[in-house]
Amino acid sequence: MKKLALFLLLFTGCTLLFGCAEMIKEACTPNAAYNTGVNDAQNGRNMQQNYAILCPKAERPRLNKAYRQGYKYGQRNPRPVPPHHRHHHKYYR
Repeated sequence: MKKLALFLLLFTGCTLLFGCAEMIKEACTPNAAYNTGVNDAQNGRNMQQNYAILCPKAERPRLNKAYRQGYKYGQRNPRPVPPHHRHHHKYYR
């Protein structure tokens, strides 16, 4: 829900500026939908019910499917913890 609110805020704000169509166009691709799904799952966010709400109506089913596929992949493949985030204290060995 937060991501949708942020997207709506950006969309509203960008309608006053140039480049809005390009921003939406980039978000409304299967690749972007899939990658967003992967990132949402790996960052512990809830699955969006309608990722493609601001995309062209004819594309929404395909984009939402790509998002769900990415989300499922992200759940099965959690992001590894970077070495600098691991505890190196002697009590954690």
